[in-house]
Amino acid sequence: MIEMNKEKLSQAKDIRVVGTSEIYGDTLESALKLLETMRIPVTGYEFEEFVHGIYNAVNQDYTIIILDTGGVLSGWTENIYVIGRDVEESPQNMKAEFINHPYYKTYEYIIPVQLICAKIPPLRGVDPSIPKDAKFHQKLESKKIS
Repeated sequence: MIEMNKEKLSQAKDIRVVGTSEIYGDTLESALKLLETMRIPVTGYEFEEFVHGIYNAVNQDYTIIILDTGGVLSGWTENIYVIGRDVEESPQNMKAEFINHPYYKTYEYIIPVQLICAKIPPLRGVDPSIPKDAKFHQKLESKKIS
């Protein structure tokens, strides 16, 4: 999925990560890692919260990554990527042989997103290891720098 869609992913301007309640932590961590590495707006939502009304703001400019632990949805934009065990065969879906055991879900679903975070930023001309502002923490005095 990543290799087949790397050019399209590298053009993303705004990403929404949607996951079920049982992996909400992974949803938020995925959003944070994507934001940090791709340096574009990214937000994460729990699936029920997303379908409650957030979906109304989705348009063709959004990219959506769904962490699917059971059946979900698609159709509002051509930029929907579904990661899960029981997803449809599609070039934009990442079908993975997840165990889906409650104890391991949190470790399984984050790995594909970490791969996106490793492979896509260089295509955007971003080196995530170089801070956008090298003196950020000094200015805020948020870290003790010796």
